Amino acid sequence: MDRSFYEGRLIVNIVGGIMRQDHLFPVHSKKLNWERIYRTADYHEVANIVYLGILGASEEMDPFWKEKFFESYRTAMRMNDTCSGEEAAVLGMLDRNAVQCVILGSSSIREFYEIPEAAGNTPLRLLFSEEDYPRAKGYLIDIGYEVDEHFKNHGEHMVNAAGFPLEIYRRIPMETELIQTNMRKLIDGAYRDPHFQGISGLSMEYGYIYRMTETVYLYCIDHLTIRYLLDTFQMYCAYRDDMDMDLVTDRLGRMRINEIADCLLQIAAMWFGAKNDPLLSGPKDDLSVYDYMENRILSNGLTGTVEKLGQASELREDIRHTAEKAQKQAEKLRRKEEKRMAGKAKIGFLSRFRKTQQQEEEIPELRKDGNVQSYVRSYGIAVQTPYFSFTLPYRWAEFGRVYG
Repeated sequence: MDRSFYEGRLIVNIVGGIMRQDHLFPVHSKKLNWERIYRTADYHEVANIVYLGILGASEEMDPFWKEKFFESYRTAMRMNDTCSGEEAAVLGMLDRNAVQCVILGSSSIREFYEIPEAAGNTPLRLLFSEEDYPRAKGYLIDIGYEVDEHFKNHGEHMVNAAGFPLEIYRRIPMETELIQTNMRKLIDGAYRDPHFQGISGLSMEYGYIYRMTETVYLYCIDHLTIRYLLDTFQMYCAYRDDMDMDLVTDRLGRMRINEIADCLLQIAAMWFGAKNDPLLSGPKDDLSVYDYMENRILSNGLTGTVEKLGQASELREDIRHTAEKAQKQAEKLRRKEEKRMAGKAKIGFLSRFRKTQQQEEEIPELRKDGNVQSYVRSYGIAVQTPYFSFTLPYRWAEFGRVYG
């Protein structure tokens, strides 16, 4: 069994037990590699939840790694107390400077957790227009935010001295034309937040559709983490009784990701949900599909080579095709720029050549006595005598004489 999958499964069991508030937790053993478990939990952003599940393992695990888990837990608790104030400060600053944006995600997802300390360090995610993006970035830098990660062609991840994370986008961070088209329609349907002049948000249905679409997209590029799937599941559980599910199903169906979304929700219900969760009562035609998807999530795409879900295969192919198209376009632009620069260099050479010809025509004949030869060059007048070769400035032709 792949080690990353084994440790991922152990982490899922611990997180699921905490979320369900079970009394039974995985047996702790000294043989477990706690360094690998911590690093895997940290990658999946659930180390703070795992800490709650290992509180009774003091005598069986390395104190150093237990302290690392505790640090993650302490950070989550600190963010739980400060994130709302940090978000309000950022949004208020942008609004005062007339910078418009749409909120794609925020720490409000913490409200879906019955155990507050189990919530993650969720960043505030903002989408700006191309015109407002540089202004917003400048204002954020002015108040102490620094860029620590770049999202190619999409935006940047920023953080302040207190550790509060922020993601700013100039473009929706999901490639493929079909998804981009449908996401733009969601953004166009955003409502104006009554507390601000230029800040907008997504409705319950639109917010969930965006979140689930990004969850599906992350699964198909093998970047889906346990935390991200858990947050999406928590949002679904909080909204499902009030959402217009027909609207949600229709929009996901238009993007041809509804089957992937259903499978991911059922996997999340198996991992984190109660035994009587309605998602678990639905028909499951082929359990191997769920096993494959579960293995792929926990191994970061290293397990399995043949996708068992048709929609996932199509989306992966669409993502690959879009990336290749973008790469070809970038290569075309690069060649065009090289051609432009080569033409510019050629024009510069011809200009210098014509200038030299003009100089040669304008410079009077050098006055010479004896066996002396002279030639006008771009750098001056080259002179040869039976004894010496040297260069004279152009003005020498007007006032000087050379004797051989």
